[in-house]
Amino acid sequence: MARSKKSMNFLNGFILTPIAILLILFSRFLTPQVVAEAPEQKNKADLLFERGIEQYQTEQIISSIQSWEQALTIYQEQIASLNLVDSKSTNIDRLLRKKGKTLSNLGAAYFSLGKYYQAIDCYQQRMRISRKLEDSYGEAKTLNAMGRIYYILGKYPKAIGLYQKSLAIAKQIKIHQGEGITLNNLGDVYIALEDYEQGVDYYQQSLAIAQRIGDRMIQSQSLEKIGIVYNKRQQYQEAIEYFEKSLKLAQEIENRQKQRGILNNLGIAFYRAGKLNKAIEYHQQSRTRSAALGDAKGESQSLNHLGSCYYALGDYTKAILYYQQGLDIAEKVNYRKQKAKILNNLGSTYATLGDQNKAISYYERSLEIAKKINNKKQQAQSLRKLGIAHTALGEYYKAIDYYQQQLSLAKIIGSKAQEQQVSIDLGNAYLALNNYVGVIDTYEQIINFSSLPDNRQQAIVLGTLGNAYLALGNYKRAIEYLRPYLAITQKIEDIHGQKIALNHLGIALYNTGNLVEAERLLRQRIALDEKQYSDKFSAFEQQYLPENTLQKTLVAENKPQKALMIAAKAKERYLRDLLGIKNIDPHDKKLSLEDIKKIASSAKATLIVYSLPSKTQLYIWAIKPTGKIIFSWKQLPASEENTDRSYLTSLVHRSLKAITVNSEMIQERDLLLQELYQILIAPIADVFPKNTEDKVIFIPDKEFFTVPFSALKDERGQYLIRRNVIATIPTIKLLQLTNQNSQKQKQVSQSLVVGDSKTSARIADILNAKKIEKNQASETLIKKVIPKSQIIYLTTELLFDPNVSDAISFANSKDDDGRLTLQEILKLNLNAPMVVVNATNLQPDQIEDRGILSLSAALINAGVEQVIVSLWSTSDESTLNLMNQFYTEWQKNGKVSQSLRQAMLKEIENDPSSLDWAAFTLIGGRSTTN
Repeated sequence: MARSKKSMNFLNGFILTPIAILLILFSRFLTPQVVAEAPEQKNKADLLFERGIEQYQTEQIISSIQSWEQALTIYQEQIASLNLVDSKSTNIDRLLRKKGKTLSNLGAAYFSLGKYYQAIDCYQQRMRISRKLEDSYGEAKTLNAMGRIYYILGKYPKAIGLYQKSLAIAKQIKIHQGEGITLNNLGDVYIALEDYEQGVDYYQQSLAIAQRIGDRMIQSQSLEKIGIVYNKRQQYQEAIEYFEKSLKLAQEIENRQKQRGILNNLGIAFYRAGKLNKAIEYHQQSRTRSAALGDAKGESQSLNHLGSCYYALGDYTKAILYYQQGLDIAEKVNYRKQKAKILNNLGSTYATLGDQNKAISYYERSLEIAKKINNKKQQAQSLRKLGIAHTALGEYYKAIDYYQQQLSLAKIIGSKAQEQQVSIDLGNAYLALNNYVGVIDTYEQIINFSSLPDNRQQAIVLGTLGNAYLALGNYKRAIEYLRPYLAITQKIEDIHGQKIALNHLGIALYNTGNLVEAERLLRQRIALDEKQYSDKFSAFEQQYLPENTLQKTLVAENKPQKALMIAAKAKERYLRDLLGIKNIDPHDKKLSLEDIKKIASSAKATLIVYSLPSKTQLYIWAIKPTGKIIFSWKQLPASEENTDRSYLTSLVHRSLKAITVNSEMIQERDLLLQELYQILIAPIADVFPKNTEDKVIFIPDKEFFTVPFSALKDERGQYLIRRNVIATIPTIKLLQLTNQNSQKQKQVSQSLVVGDSKTSARIADILNAKKIEKNQASETLIKKVIPKSQIIYLTTELLFDPNVSDAISFANSKDDDGRLTLQEILKLNLNAPMVVVNATNLQPDQIEDRGILSLSAALINAGVEQVIVSLWSTSDESTLNLMNQFYTEWQKNGKVSQSLRQAMLKEIENDPSSLDWAAFTLIGGRSTTN
């Protein structure tokens, strides 16, 4: 019996993975088992039978099988010879019993080698002998042994049928201990089927029988199994209580092996309850017990658990150390099942450390072992981890292959929970590839969403299906999924999910003509951002911004002025994202329509607000100083490029690229600038002020903030700067801020010029300014002097990088990195009425709309009234001419915008072919510097 205890422990550990196989092997009802023969006169077959027992107990499994096969042949020959003489001989019954025991032992040996179907064949022969001998007890045990094998093979209905037959016999012949064991076995199957209520019911029945007959071993086992179920249900305190009761009984009967297993389960319960130090304490005790017992397999399990505890603590070095120790022991004793588990855990650790390729190598080794031992649950786990790792590497097609393999296994195993989870993983991989048909085909296999284990998983499936149908333009089907998705996200208070649901449902309703409900839901979506700031939208959500759909809805409802308010909010949000401002000031007053009219009046300017609610629609609002608002919209062509850019965005980029002194490009440049005029200006040209000294302030959308509006050409070939004073501003609220900045009490001394060029030297002379050479202008020095400067002129580089904060470049020193970032600018208390930034590193085809917008906004937020920034680098000669004329004019009249216009007009006269003058754009709204 010693080999039986070694090869099939009562509790083979409970790793931090799905349910472990709990082998019930003890007492007279031990299953599967190796049975010894009673002492009597021995013949050759009996001697072979006993030799097989000795070989089995000393790990010589193959040799034991050979001995028993030989014994079986002799018994069969003896039975056959007796049948010829007397078929009713008592000697035949005696030989049949020996043959039955030999078949049981062969079944146990094949079982220990994982040769389950050969084991089943032996047990089926044993079953026929038991029935012939009317040996009900032997039949019940054999049914139990076969049930255990079918349980391990994942054929749960077959296992249940066999266990039920065994239970019926045990009840009939009143073998109460056998009843208890079989009830526990039935409980195991129902737990594997995730029917926890039925599983616990069987465990409770077994516990009641064990208490009645005083069998503390079965009591301990049943209590432990109930604790395991509570552990799975995340009811950790209840689990701990059951484990402690089980441990007490195991201590009373001095079953140290049993105690070791319960200590491990206590460690797992404390681990899952987040009490990691307590978990480590129990796993260390279990490890010590295992070492004392010489139980290498148990020690390997405890080391694996300890690795998981340290992994959870973030101590990955120690986690790897324990995992590796556990793996070494498992390899020495060829504990393949445990090897597969530890390899997976090592892979997960390296994945967390960012080494996905190393993680994959461990997962592949684990999968190989799981296939060899035909452990489908372990295979499924390794396949999922491989899918996740390849997803992390962006290798979605490989991930899909692994997920599909896992899905096939989940169906074979019969695990609905696993089938649903892998379907979600598979759907997400298809989603990453924008394969919406694949998403739908995968997710719609999960027919009963309410059967998903929790509301969050239901929300994931419903939301993704809704979004997939939305992307495919099937809005009615999208609504069918998005409505329950919204309901669940509201129920579980998932704010992010609610935002997605409200937004996408609003889009679908808009597209089906349900404008009233679409408006209501989209307003709810935007209101959530006002209560709780959310990070930037995902790539998928960027296609369907709520403000854009709400604008279209309001325009369709003939509410263009309300659409203007939403467009203004959208610009504010985008600017907030660029500047990294995540906290919304609760005291920040929202702009009303009347506020916008007052801002236009205060600026004495016509405001032109643009919005691109879709790639093919352009909305334009003109707000006159009188408060009159005129709305117009233009249908745009579809983009000719295979990119995410709209036709208008592509046109802007082509126009900027064509801006060059190269005479070969002038005709193309002018045609592009005229086309931009027809799109951006012509629809509202009749509302422009008649007086050329009056100002027009453009508030472009983010995709075309760098349009050189002054250089746009009308149908007569005249530049727009000839028509009016031109300025731009990122948002209406920022325009209001420039007015507030102008009214601040300024405590400034002199002007500041930074740069080495002739232009810098000339401006320093005109302004009688402090001049700092660029290599001397460290970031630290600039931070010190710039708040005290009145007029600021900077010749330097602008640093635009989507991965880090935009910045103005200065010389670095031991105290700084030479990058004056947006966040650092926002912290400065600037008092300058005007800042000019002459960028020396930008080319027309490399202009960053985002960078120019964020830089100018940061300076205004820091206290500057107006910013003049170059959209691209220009020659020192042309810059000197323009700036010399600008500062000379400004010193005469004190009007920044008018002075810049006059300087530009003179440059046009001096060199009609050059557009260097158009590089400088005015951002702000004040007419004077006070």
